Amino acid sequence: MLITGPGAGGAGIDGGAKIAKDMGFETVGVVSDAIMEYGAPSDPAFDKIAVVASNGSWGGAKPDCANKNARDLKGADMEAVSHAMVMLGTRPGAQNISYGGGTVAQQECCALANSGGQVSFVPCQINHAKAIAKAAKNGAALPTKFDGEFSAFLRAAKSDGQSYPGISVVALARPGANSEPVGELIAKVSGVATGGASQLQRGTA
Repeated sequence: MLITGPGAGGAGIDGGAKIAKDMGFETVGVVSDAIMEYGAPSDPAFDKIAVVASNGSWGGAKPDCANKNARDLKGADMEAVSHAMVMLGTRPGAQNISYGGGTVAQQECCALANSGGQVSFVPCQINHAKAIAKAAKNGAALPTKFDGEFSAFLRAAKSDGQSYPGISVVALARPGANSEPVGELIAKVSGVATGGASQLQRGTA
């Protein structure tokens, strides 16, 4: 089984769900009830979709834990949908993959690692054109870096000599490609031949 979060939102790591389904995985999308503002989630790439009551929050650390160092976060510090991802990701045999990711992915993965989970992180840039178009639409400064907050967080930690037990960086054979590496990653980390359970964290590709 492969579980994605956020699931059924139609963007980012959801692209991995169809690939996983074609590989024989049962696919389950986990998403915040904030999605309901845009209508009930529906995506044929998912066999099931779970909408988590989160008071409209997209996830990440709770407001009173927002200033906490990410390396100290645990499941109880997270908003409901992110707490659900931590609980799922710490089940026996679960394997967690973060294919890129922003602040929420960073917080979730640190909470996962601090709760006994194992995370395989793949550095992945956000879509350049979409990021520039979004910034222009919102009147914000145009971005010049596209690595995502999670990559920047781990890179800064490495330069400071810090390590994060439970989080390992996975290099793909074809960095910079779009959909193909997701299937490669699922096979590499999850062990398709053994039918291992897997979970894809928030991606920004």
